[in-house]
Amino acid sequence: MEMEMESRVDSMAAAYDELVDAVAALIAEPVRTPAAINRLNSRLHAFVVSCDRADDLVAAATNQLALHTGAAAPPPSPGTGAGRLDALLQALQAISPEDLQAKDTAAADNNN
Repeated sequence: MEMEMESRVDSMAAAYDELVDAVAALIAEPVRTPAAINRLNSRLHAFVVSCDRADDLVAAATNQLALHTGAAAPPPSPGTGAGRLDALLQALQAISPEDLQAKDTAAADNNN
């Protein structure tokens, strides 16, 4: 189980790095394209999935430990940031290319 946890942590770290790179790329672009939003959405989803997998492994280990020690298994955790990540995913999915273009055009006009 230790090797599996190390693998899950490595996966989370890689997904986090890719998410940060996608955010940096989106911020650096003068015009936020649908492709950049989609990349960010994809990286965020991959990060959430990797966190969920690690959480599942921790829950299984906790339950197995409780079974072997005769202790009551703790209730499942509600997830620390899952609600915020879901809200961010929904917000990203709600952004239309027209919204991006209008916002970027307005920002360019204000800078002139």
